Amino acid sequence: NTVKAVKKAGFEAQDIVLQPLAASRAILSDEERDMGVLVIDIGGGTTDYVVFKEGSLRHTGILSLGGNHVTSDVAYGFKTSIPAAEEIKKRFGCAVADFVEDDEVVEVPGVGGRPPVLESRRKLAEIIQPRLEEILSLVYQSVEKTGLLDGLLGGVVLTGGVSLTPYITDLAAAIFN
Repeated sequence: NTVKAVKKAGFEAQDIVLQPLAASRAILSDEERDMGVLVIDIGGGTTDYVVFKEGSLRHTGILSLGGNHVTSDVAYGFKTSIPAAEEIKKRFGCAVADFVEDDEVVEVPGVGGRPPVLESRRKLAEIIQPRLEEILSLVYQSVEKTGLLDGLLGGVVLTGGVSLTPYITDLAAAIFN
């Protein structure tokens, strides 16, 4: 279907590439691939990851968890719509609750004609953090089983929309050491 869509747009597909492999081609240098690196692409519906060592692709995986799950958690926790939760997540979200001041607040739109309410930004982070911990921990566990975590001198590279969440690198550093 992707190839058909590309053709209908007036282009010719040269190749089909696994999404996390394509992302890694766009963001990694040859040196990073040689050093060994784990790329985690946290998208809306899935989290894709690849491990490179000595310049070669050594492992890949996909989790059926992503940013949409974080948004759903926010919508449920704040009793608001998915579009409102997405906007709140993007504008005020934080991956580590300890980095949010207790007195910061977020206006949450009401649903069904109810007025907006003020919620703690720390509560928002307390909703987001466990889901991001789950995603990153599942990647860690999967890659750890392969024995490829040792010697990744290039470290862990985060990409995808969720990678823009403030302090997500701190959360990943805690999980991946």
